[in-house]
Amino acid sequence: MHPLSKFWLIICFIVIFSQINSVIFTESTEENEKRHPWELISRLGKLIDFKGFGYSPFRDSGPIGGELASESLVREDFTILKQLNVTNIRTYGVGLNQIIIPKIAHEYGISCATGVWIGTDDNANIKEIEEGLSVANISTMLIIGNEVLFKGDLTDAELIDYIKYTKNQTSIPVTTAEPWYTWLDHPNLANVSDVLLIHIHPFWESPVFIDEPLGPKILVNYTISIFNRVQEKFPNKEIIIAETGWPSAGRQDCSEETQRQYFESLFPLLHENNIKCYAFEAFDEIWKKELWQGNQSFDVGPHWGVFNLNRTGKLSMRVFTEWFGGEYKITTVLPYTTSQVNQDATNTSDTQLSSTTKTSVYQSKGFEIFWVILVIKSTIYIKKRRIKG
Repeated sequence: MHPLSKFWLIICFIVIFSQINSVIFTESTEENEKRHPWELISRLGKLIDFKGFGYSPFRDSGPIGGELASESLVREDFTILKQLNVTNIRTYGVGLNQIIIPKIAHEYGISCATGVWIGTDDNANIKEIEEGLSVANISTMLIIGNEVLFKGDLTDAELIDYIKYTKNQTSIPVTTAEPWYTWLDHPNLANVSDVLLIHIHPFWESPVFIDEPLGPKILVNYTISIFNRVQEKFPNKEIIIAETGWPSAGRQDCSEETQRQYFESLFPLLHENNIKCYAFEAFDEIWKKELWQGNQSFDVGPHWGVFNLNRTGKLSMRVFTEWFGGEYKITTVLPYTTSQVNQDATNTSDTQLSSTTKTSVYQSKGFEIFWVILVIKSTIYIKKRRIKG
């Protein structure tokens, strides 16, 4: 074979391989092209050890509508989280079939800090704790209540009693989760808790720079300073940020870009200061718009996820792939309703695939066909030149 012929064949096959393995994910609308310009992204290098998310399984009416966690959909979520290289999740309850979450997390090799929902009903609280204890052997810790004191559901003495009750029946760490200032105001609660799970939300707690495009980046310093303040107060306690994030919609200073800026600025500081953090949160929860219906201050409620409700990634996904060292791949879009939520997701047919997924497949095939034709035409051209020569 002529050296020039070999050269062109090698070049063409290299190009084919690179195109097949770097398919650009595009969607059918110009807006979505800007929001989701990738199907598969993978970044290595900037890695943190504790890759955590707050996780809730609800996709429709949520707890207020009696929605049950669906095993097939939870498994689908964990497939996404595993691809992203998530190592730790925290949950908020075991009722409404959420007891399956730590079990599935264990199967996927993801550590689960199991939440136990605590309210004002003592009988319901004890039942929830007992159910949480049933999965203690596959949980990293049990979280007895979420923002219970902040909401005023119980007194600190009552919450402490529940924590002590749980600690007497398990050897794993037991704690609760509260805003950072609640811990400072209730040192007795900190004393009885094995770990302090603190919520830091500069979005709510610090002046928001509505007209300042770098607002989220500036407020990351607030997050770290608050962590240090709590650490100074309780130097002998392990402290984990159990919630921090930025909503992507619902207010003037909320967008996918501001959310991306917040996490992009946060992760280097988490890494530098060796801080464990559960990013808030993995997936959007549409049911939260009903929780505070009519109160515009809470229009941001459904938009804290770094994944949309249909499990497509937002702009901040680039940050998470860089720092978690994983990848993100869209498979299907799932517009589930309460009546569908317990159906087996494995029965999803091709007609349920999103147009975005189909577009990426078609474009992938298009690239392959184009470069194959180029190889054939180049080979024919070279052979003709040889014959003429």
